Amino acid sequence: MPTGIECYMKHYGVSKQEAMEKFIDAAEDGWKDVNTEWINSTNNNSIPKDYFEGVFNYARAGEVFYKNSDCYTDPEMLAPQLIALFVDPIIIS
Repeated sequence: MPTGIECYMKHYGVSKQEAMEKFIDAAEDGWKDVNTEWINSTNNNSIPKDYFEGVFNYARAGEVFYKNSDCYTDPEMLAPQLIALFVDPIIIS
């Protein structure tokens, strides 16, 4: 199963590094848009905050899965985060 990076490379005829830079730029622009909407949603009641927060959490999950690698097709890359979260959690008293 091809990754998004591989599809972009083939479609545009670019190197892996160029494709990754494009994805990083797109992600940064996307986070700017999401943060702007989050700020606006606190001042505007047109979108219920619970709904927007759910969508925002999906975006956060996408950041974890795709930030430095493709954890969807290679889930072992996510192991350190899962161990930190469930096996070695920080106890706050």
